[in-house]
Amino acid sequence: PRPGQAYHLWVTTGSRTRLVGVMPVDRQGFALLVFKADRPGPRYANARVLLQRKGAMRPSGTPVLVWDTGS
Repeated sequence: PRPGQAYHLWVTTGSRTRLVGVMPVDRQGFALLVFKADRPGPRYANARVLLQRKGAMRPSGTPVLVWDTGS
């Protein structure tokens, strides 16, 4: 990402979307983010990686990766 931007991972459960982390990118351009769910077995409607300004508190920006259950 450009200076001042970062890759944010957002997940949606029901009607609630929350930030689960910011993906640190290494010098080769790879990133890995592991997060602990707040309960066993959550079912996510979607997960999105967005390129946003650092510290963003709402999901907006350029989608880089989108996973959706289709339901």
